[in-house]
Amino acid sequence: MTKKALAYFFNILIILFVIALLLPKTTNAEILFQDNFNDGNANGWIVERNIQWSNQSQPCYNNGQPANWKVVDGKYGIIINGPSCTTETMPIDELWNSSWNNYVFESDISFIIGLDANIAFRYSGRPNFDWYGYHFLIQDTPSNSSIILQRVYNTDIYPNVANYYLEHGQTYYIKIIVNGEYIKIFINNVLVLDYPDAGGRFPTGRIALQASVGAISFSEVWFDNIVVTSIDEELEEIIPIVMLPGLGGSWNALALITGKDIGNWEKVPFVKVYDNLKNTLIDNAGYIENDDYFEFYYDWRKPLSDLADEFKDYLENTVLVDKPSDIKVNLVGHSMGGMVARAYGQKYGKDKINKIATVGSPHEGAIKAWQSWSGAEVGDRWSWQWIALQLYLHMHRGKYTSPVSAIHNLSPSLNNLTPIFDFAKNQDNLVIDVITMYSFNNYLQGLKNTLTNNLKSIFHTIAGVDNETIEWIKLKDRNLADKLLGKWPDGKPDNYETTFEGDNTVLKKSSLINDTNQLWVANNHMELVQTIEGIEAILGVLEIEATPASSISSLPRNPALVFFLHSPANIRITAPDNSQAGYQVSSPMSNAVYSPDDKLLVIYNALDGEYQIEVMGSDTGSYDLNIGQLTELGEFWNTIEDDTSLNEVDLYSLNFNSQNPDKTPLIDQTGKTQLMLTRFKLKKLIEYINEQSFLKKNKKQLINNINRVIKMIDRALENINSKKYSIAWRYVRVSMADVYSLRMKVDKLSRSETVNDSIRTYIKYEINEAGKLLIDGLISTFNQSGKFITRKMAERYIVSAEKINTKVEESLNNFSGENYFLGTTYELSQIALENAQFALSHSDYISSYANALVHRLLGLEIIKALK
Repeated sequence: MTKKALAYFFNILIILFVIALLLPKTTNAEILFQDNFNDGNANGWIVERNIQWSNQSQPCYNNGQPANWKVVDGKYGIIINGPSCTTETMPIDELWNSSWNNYVFESDISFIIGLDANIAFRYSGRPNFDWYGYHFLIQDTPSNSSIILQRVYNTDIYPNVANYYLEHGQTYYIKIIVNGEYIKIFINNVLVLDYPDAGGRFPTGRIALQASVGAISFSEVWFDNIVVTSIDEELEEIIPIVMLPGLGGSWNALALITGKDIGNWEKVPFVKVYDNLKNTLIDNAGYIENDDYFEFYYDWRKPLSDLADEFKDYLENTVLVDKPSDIKVNLVGHSMGGMVARAYGQKYGKDKINKIATVGSPHEGAIKAWQSWSGAEVGDRWSWQWIALQLYLHMHRGKYTSPVSAIHNLSPSLNNLTPIFDFAKNQDNLVIDVITMYSFNNYLQGLKNTLTNNLKSIFHTIAGVDNETIEWIKLKDRNLADKLLGKWPDGKPDNYETTFEGDNTVLKKSSLINDTNQLWVANNHMELVQTIEGIEAILGVLEIEATPASSISSLPRNPALVFFLHSPANIRITAPDNSQAGYQVSSPMSNAVYSPDDKLLVIYNALDGEYQIEVMGSDTGSYDLNIGQLTELGEFWNTIEDDTSLNEVDLYSLNFNSQNPDKTPLIDQTGKTQLMLTRFKLKKLIEYINEQSFLKKNKKQLINNINRVIKMIDRALENINSKKYSIAWRYVRVSMADVYSLRMKVDKLSRSETVNDSIRTYIKYEINEAGKLLIDGLISTFNQSGKFITRKMAERYIVSAEKINTKVEESLNNFSGENYFLGTTYELSQIALENAQFALSHSDYISSYANALVHRLLGLEIIKALK
């Protein structure tokens, strides 16, 4: 080697050495070769081939000139605009060791134009140009884009194809692991192709970059941040991790809509609480998603024992596939996720588990789970985690005889999470033995009794502290509605005693297990997996050295609006400031999360004011739009139901007041919207009744009664269209009275045993929902009519309602046992009476009158039912 060549070689080595010092290492493995082209040249590379297929004496061309590989703005690439050709460039001999055959090859790639781009490895160069490689076929539609693993011998190609959507103009981080004949490719840290045996054609060779053109005669591709590292240490050191989120952290729109066990569960679009932990492991600790980092999303409605079975299947058929038979995994479970990990460990043993880290998991139960299971008090006004459950329960409203029955049937998992420690006191302040309480959690007690020291040795339990958490509930006698509905069988919560030995949801004593490695952090329930302190505790348990990511914050919980559309339609919301969220928006809302696949839209930090809702038909059919108002005062759910067709647009207005939320937030000063929605609901109810098998005579009678109400609504609508509001409101008043009278007719049919309980429950529920719409319609049309009701008139209606209420309560007090129908009707009547009294106190006399009338009708329903 000449002195000049030797000097050139050493200059290249010095440049690469400086680059190596400046660039962060992605793993503990040895860096074999790297180039980020920041020096403005490609001195470490040689173009090994650059030919046209039709005339191999000619190079690839760009606008009539030879196309050359070059460095531009710190990236290495080529632009081709000419006949079919292929070109490859590879590291020079002085920088590549021929013994480097197993390696990790990483690069950023930007596909600008064209169809084709390639990365080659085990590349031989001249004369045969043998190589393994990945061929990226970049099309405009996801279904046509693909990645092909190629094995080339002269011109023979043996492809393995996988569909993967790559977009022009985007930069992708590509990582290829070549270990013997086991080859993997990752795009943006997601495992895309996995070949345990590539065929053994080419055991040696270097890396290469390639560009080519064929049917389309142009291509532009750029490469950057190329790193080749040894493979040995990387594959040995990382223990796979599976993260299991808490209750409500998993999402399956179809399963929630249908109430069935169907499809796969995924991450809830608006839950960000696990992102920092994930980013810590992937970005800062060298983990790769779906290779050694996994997230197990599950059906949180199911009992823990069933979820243990499903996790076993996931572990064996997803996490451990193509991994050594003796490999073990680390499980990190938050809240209920930790209980799933524990249930798996106790059911199937620790053969496949290295460590189990449970974070804020209720090993001895959570008081909030008891409140949900015993009294149907579902939720936490400061957490997103319960929203999926609340939405799920709302969608299936009316299908169960009571709220408690709905909880027990729709989410039996909650019973697995109720406390096995004493937490209740009676009115004399004496502790109630938890074992004596209704529906004691035998499952969790069984886990406690059978947890062996052998399994405890791999457990690490992390608790949150310094957050006010309920420790004791003082119980009082149930009220009349509770008794009838079967709520609070152990007594109704009266007041609470709190402690700071908890995370706001789970007590410290429940999060920790004796004789395990115990840690506690001054975080609340959600912060435990999100803050630097919480993530550091998890990393310490897993013995991982990494800087915790902290850039992602949970979305503010209050105030917020949730929209969930299940239908052949799309949704767009316009906020009071004219920003938009949802489908095809013109001025995007900065404070919104929208999942077009799920048609789920969340607006956080929601402004007070009037929102415009557009439901745009994408096909013909009916739709349900669930709307949730999330405030510090509580959560309020409503549903809009209507028909749509292709390109039809339905418009609604919603008033949101976070300080005084309206339980029926749709607004239309004419009342027309409410009447149209009522009409649709009653038409759908007729369809439902026609599908049932109870006696034809009774069915016909009930349908005729409903049709009479629809006729009254039609007449009201005619008069609204003619602006004859003084006539319209009278028709609405008759419609409202007749709708609530329908409930009594359904009771009459049930006494002749022609309507079973589930049908009766659903029909009465839908009638009540129609009645609520008519109350709004009545108020709107009356206000437009120019008429008025005096305070004395409103007071007279209230007095009449209170007399009926006294009579109802006297009758019900003589009734023993539970009766869900009486309980539901009585509860609705109390709500109507409270609304009437509240409206009177705020000088809203027409609202007072309407609600007093509804209370009277519901009271008469109870009196007739008791005869």
